[in-house]
Amino acid sequence: MNRGQIYGWVENDEIVGICGFDVHKDYVEILNIAVAENIRYHGVGGKMTTALWKKYEMMIEVETDDDAVDFYRKRGFSTTATQKYGVRRWTCVLAAPKPLDQETDKERQGRIYPIILSEYNPACPGVVRRRKN
Repeated sequence: MNRGQIYGWVENDEIVGICGFDVHKDYVEILNIAVAENIRYHGVGGKMTTALWKKYEMMIEVETDDDAVDFYRKRGFSTTATQKYGVRRWTCVLAAPKPLDQETDKERQGRIYPIILSEYNPACPGVVRRRKN
């Protein structure tokens, strides 16, 4: 298992979204998705989810609340309601994708970067060292 990874979504040389996740043997677990406030509702969260799904070619699972469940439903996740500590939670699952051709993989690799958190300063979002996978 590869725990605690964070990917940044970069547009116009600016990090506009991040996605925290764990890679398990048979699935990827999304822990958190965050998008810059000024660019929300412009597809960045969906692009990050799709890129992660295609990169690992495994099932994706995420636990969320009532406020975010529709985000995952719109992206094809199946959803199941559960009770956890007296609060309704949702388990959202997206089946593994079909294998991708090489060209699509290269394009995807150019858009998703791991962020070295110790080098990222939210006060200076334009100053971050990126490395491609």
